[in-house]
Amino acid sequence: MTPTLRPVLLSAILLAACAAQEVGQEAGEIVGGQETTAYPAVPFINLTTSNGGGGGCSGSLVSPRVVLTAAHCLDPEELGGTLSSVIVYFGANVLVGNDPAFIEQIAAEDWMFNPTWSFDGGDFGLILLSKDASVDPIPYNTTALTSAQVGKPLHLVGWGNSSEGTGAGKKREVDASIQSVGSQIINYGSSNGNTCQGDSGGPGFLTIGGQEVVATVTSWGIEGCTSQSGAGRVDRAADWIASFITSRDLPSPPTVAVVEPAEGAVVRPGFAVQVNATDNTRIDKIEVYIDGELATEIPTSSSPYVVSTPVVDEGPAAVEVRAYDNRGDMAAASVNVTVDASCQEAADCGDGYDCKDGTCVPPGATGTTCESNEDCLNGTCGTIDDESYCTEQCTSDDTCPSGTECNGDGYCWPSSGGGGCNVSGTSAAPLWLLALFLLVIRRRRRA
Repeated sequence: MTPTLRPVLLSAILLAACAAQEVGQEAGEIVGGQETTAYPAVPFINLTTSNGGGGGCSGSLVSPRVVLTAAHCLDPEELGGTLSSVIVYFGANVLVGNDPAFIEQIAAEDWMFNPTWSFDGGDFGLILLSKDASVDPIPYNTTALTSAQVGKPLHLVGWGNSSEGTGAGKKREVDASIQSVGSQIINYGSSNGNTCQGDSGGPGFLTIGGQEVVATVTSWGIEGCTSQSGAGRVDRAADWIASFITSRDLPSPPTVAVVEPAEGAVVRPGFAVQVNATDNTRIDKIEVYIDGELATEIPTSSSPYVVSTPVVDEGPAAVEVRAYDNRGDMAAASVNVTVDASCQEAADCGDGYDCKDGTCVPPGATGTTCESNEDCLNGTCGTIDDESYCTEQCTSDDTCPSGTECNGDGYCWPSSGGGGCNVSGTSAAPLWLLALFLLVIRRRRRA
């Protein structure tokens, strides 16, 4: 019997990978396998040719922007026309418009295939996405396979037919026993476990070196999808794949600028930091450093990216922001400001701060009221009689913040004017300290 290629020609409705209506394909399982929502990095590849034709294949995301597939999925001679569009769909079902496992679909920027591919080997193609995929890539095998793999299960994943001519468009998985390991091809397949049209380009997984890797790329099979099939050995193409990734999947760090505060600005404690950050894919994290120390992070769920700063010493301060993209690439920007804590009213201070004795004090500062340790910056809420204040240990009045004094128990307490622990002329109860420090202690720094 003659081997046949394994792309699948789909209807125009199916080719619109997010079609709004189901297209009447009969639901079923890959040959001997089952539908799956696992392996998010195994996408459906939607192929359109310049003459209006096209088809569908499977693939494996092997770097943030590179999908590994079969050469015959991209070869104009096999497609019947030059490719004009390649769209890569990450999900589990292209037959419906409300795929519950849908992640995203990304247009390809470029693609290439091994020009010397044949049934005997080298059936590999690579697709460069226009941006990073949001799913994590799958590692591919670089270790030479041997006959020791014969008899082991090859875990196959693809979007093809569940039997000859029907069922494509849903991701499925199945185990098939390895029958032989050739110099370029692995053979497998039976009526109990096999690939079929549309599974072309999809991965065959083996566990090597303690991790599951893409060991094969589905290439061909015998008509009927119930007997022998063949898949290309990825280890034989590993250097070619790596070269393409290195030369084409280039990192692009974010761009970042501090919008607020301006360079040289005089700011109040609790001042806001607003950042403009962009990336070719996405911003994952933005950190704010003050005088070289991490002060806070800015939420990146939506722009504008803005956050109020925590406690900062008065005087000159260097504000640096660092933006990271999904690959971990970082870009930074900085401004120099002067922090002025003087005030006449709370409106003179930053967000959440209060004006106490002419100085801006943050929520939870020593001398402000509290109900528990969590309310205090240094994690200590003390109680005398029925009054509770954030406090800290001291040795004299000059070791306490403005507006507080060192009481007889050695803790900073709001100034009473009379000194010691007396309140309204009565002997004060001992200072009770809550024993559990539930938050990370953040002491206000003083020069």
